[in-house]
Amino acid sequence: CSADVLVARHGYNVGFTFAAFDALGCGTPIVINIMLVFEKYGTTIPDSPKDLAEIVIKILNNKHLRNRLSKKSLMGAKRFSLSKEAKETYQVYEEVLKR
Repeated sequence: CSADVLVARHGYNVGFTFAAFDALGCGTPIVINIMLVFEKYGTTIPDSPKDLAEIVIKILNNKHLRNRLSKKSLMGAKRFSLSKEAKETYQVYEEVLKR
């Protein structure tokens, strides 16, 4: 739990990663390119590497912003749980297999 920011760039439509769940629990701001709902806990990654670098530098250089995003990450951690996500994924698989 010593990271200042998590940057996770994935291919299109990749699910939320274990690293992102860990970051939420540590209160680490997240910069990620999936699902706009996660803007609550960080920010989404633009297509441009330059824009990505600017966002990360802004978070690292702005303690107030980093603290605000950190608090949002901790709030997000309360909302999500790996066991809950695993159970919901398992239920989806069960429903698909029943068809």
